[in-house]
Amino acid sequence: MSLSFGPLHPAMRSGLRLALELDGERIAGVDTEIGYCHRGVEKEAETRSWQQVVPLMSRLNYYSPPIAEAGYCMAVEALGNIRIPERAAWLRMLYSELARIADHLIAISDVLIHCGMIDGTQQLMNEREGIVRWFGRACGARIMSNVFKVGGCVRDLSNDARGRLPKQIDGIKRASNTVRNLIARHRLFSDRTHGMGAVSAEDAKAWGITGPCARASGVPYDIRRASPYYFYGDVEWDVPTCENGDAYDRILIRFEEIDQSVKILEQVLEKLPSGPVCVDSKIAEGCLYSSVEAANGELGFLVVSDGGDKPYRLHVKAPSFPIAQIYPKLIKGLNICDAIVVLGSLHVVAGEVDR
Repeated sequence: MSLSFGPLHPAMRSGLRLALELDGERIAGVDTEIGYCHRGVEKEAETRSWQQVVPLMSRLNYYSPPIAEAGYCMAVEALGNIRIPERAAWLRMLYSELARIADHLIAISDVLIHCGMIDGTQQLMNEREGIVRWFGRACGARIMSNVFKVGGCVRDLSNDARGRLPKQIDGIKRASNTVRNLIARHRLFSDRTHGMGAVSAEDAKAWGITGPCARASGVPYDIRRASPYYFYGDVEWDVPTCENGDAYDRILIRFEEIDQSVKILEQVLEKLPSGPVCVDSKIAEGCLYSSVEAANGELGFLVVSDGGDKPYRLHVKAPSFPIAQIYPKLIKGLNICDAIVVLGSLHVVAGEVDR
C-alpha cells in the first residue's frame, strides 16, 4: 500500500513529506520530499543590507535563533576584519548556550510525547518556556530574538535579565536530572528507542552528519572545541559522546549537552566583563566561509561581498540537511510509529533544510 505521510500531519514537525510503501504497518520503501518550508532566504539576502539579513537568519532554526544570528554575524565580521568587544563575544556565548538548551529541550520533548511520557514532556517544556520568557525580558522578543548585529550586540544585558539567570539555570538542572532519571527506568521508552534508527560512526562521517547525531555515534567532533571561536577555549567543558547512535543515545547525548551548556553558562556569568557591546563596521570585498556549532551540528555561512552595503551572495550550510538525507535509510523496515520516534530523535528542522 502507498501512503503519503506529511508535511501537515501533526507528527511531522520537520516539514518533510514521506512517500511510504507499506507492508501492513511496516515500511517497505520510503522516499522523502523537502521544500514545503522554502522561503528563498539566501536569495532574499542579496536584496537586503548586512544588518537586515540578521532577522532572516533567526528563521533558519526557529528553535534556537541566536546561534544562527551569531554565526552569520561572525562570518561577516571575519570578512570585514572586524573585532567585536569582549563583552559582546561573551554575551553571544551566553545567548547561544541558552538557545542550545532550549533547542535540546524541545527535541527531547518531541520524542517523549510520542512515547507517551506526557509528564516528562511537561517538565521540559516548562523550562523551555522559562528560557523564552527570559529572552523576552532580555531582548524584547520571545522567539525571534534579533539580538545581535554586525559588530556586536544590538543591546546590552540588563541587570534584571542577568539577575534572573541563576534561578533559571537551577530550574533547568532540576528538570533535566528528573526527566533523565525517569527515562532511565521507563520500560516503554527504552523499548521504543533502543536500537531504533542507529547510525554508525562511519555512516555519520560519510553522510556529513555533525552535532548531537554524530556524537551519539561516537564521533567526538564539536566546532567549539575543534576550532574555538569567541571565548569557548577559555571555559571548561567536555564533548560528550555515546556509542550506539540510536534514538536512545541521541536523546541521552542531548541531556549530556544540556549539562555542558549549563557549565558554560555559569562560567560566562562569572567572567562576563564590563565595557561596550558594539563597534562600527565596514565590509570589504572578498569571500569567506565560517561556521559555528549549532544545536544540530555545523552551521556554516559562505559570504561573498563586492564591497557594497549588502551581500553579493550568501549560502548556508545547514546541519539538518544531511540528517534529512539519511532518514529514509534509517526507517526502512520499521513501523510507522517507530519512524516518528526516529525522526524526533534526529530533530530535523525544516527552516534550515529548505531555507
